[in-house]
Amino acid sequence: MWLCIRFPRLLLDQSLAPEQRQLGPQALLLNSRIDEVNRTAAAAGVRPGQSLSTARSLCPELQCRPPDTERMQQRLAQLALWAYRFTPEVSLAKPDCLLLNICGSLKLFDGFKPLFRRLRSGFRKRRIPASYGLGHTPWAATLLSYGQLDITTLLDADGQLNEATVIDQLNRQPSAHLPCDKQQQERLLTLGLNTLGELKALPDSALNRRFGKGFSRLLNQLYGSTADPRPYFQPPDVFFSERQFNGELTRSEELRFPLAGLLDELGHYLQLKQWVCRQLRWQFCYCNGEHDELVMPVSHAHFDRRQLLSLVLLKLERYTLRGAVDSLALHCTEFESVQQRSTELFSEISLFDHERQAR
Repeated sequence: MWLCIRFPRLLLDQSLAPEQRQLGPQALLLNSRIDEVNRTAAAAGVRPGQSLSTARSLCPELQCRPPDTERMQQRLAQLALWAYRFTPEVSLAKPDCLLLNICGSLKLFDGFKPLFRRLRSGFRKRRIPASYGLGHTPWAATLLSYGQLDITTLLDADGQLNEATVIDQLNRQPSAHLPCDKQQQERLLTLGLNTLGELKALPDSALNRRFGKGFSRLLNQLYGSTADPRPYFQPPDVFFSERQFNGELTRSEELRFPLAGLLDELGHYLQLKQWVCRQLRWQFCYCNGEHDELVMPVSHAHFDRRQLLSLVLLKLERYTLRGAVDSLALHCTEFESVQQRSTELFSEISLFDHERQAR
């Protein structure tokens, strides 16, 4: 069972500099067409898929730029690390999706619905817009994430994925959602093949003749008759996570909950790696583009979120924010393994006992 998490604003949010997010209508341009828009541009009638000339005729002050793919993929990796708590089988589906193979996690979370509630609640608390798809293959979950489908309707009475229902939904999906090049999309339109079901009805030889070699393979991977192995995300050896506020945070007292959330993520990461952290590096990014950094050494033998949060808040009592905060980030690069730390503590205790006996 595959769960797709699509982040519809990931391209836009990660491609605009902090000082640009507070400005007027913004859009991302991909292949000479509008790919993503902010709320101001959407209110003016600008929509994804429009040509630049059409968008500018609707909104002359529209500012366009290409996506910042490097920053976007960094953010996707951060979200993958957070999703790792639900399953170790997380795959990055660029540019804006995560794919989770959750078959092995259903028993741990007492079924799909409790797992999905916790996952969806986590993104809502962090104010990260997401849409979801569920399927028996990675591509099925991906394509079903485009619509407004309640994915729990794809389950049977026992809470298991109903493959027949998934296939029925796939057959109704627009063929335009397939990851095809422009020439293939134009040919689909010319031939009147508007849905996946119409494509599936054609033999593989006809599909490959009309759309090129490999097209039938894609369709077979989508429906599950051909394997579709995906590489799984590996947690990095450094920790980085952030919260975005888009200028809504102006006082250090308002940082308590974002700080606690970031420390909670760090705790999961350290548990996963079996490490202890030796330094916390807090980074404040202001809406005017300026940055501040607060570095805190950590000497605790184990991770204690509550104690660390109290220490950070104590530090911030004497810390004045320089303006509206666009984002807060926690960056950690200095670690020790739990085993190494335990060995060191055991050696220190043994040395102390030896010295005490010598006296």
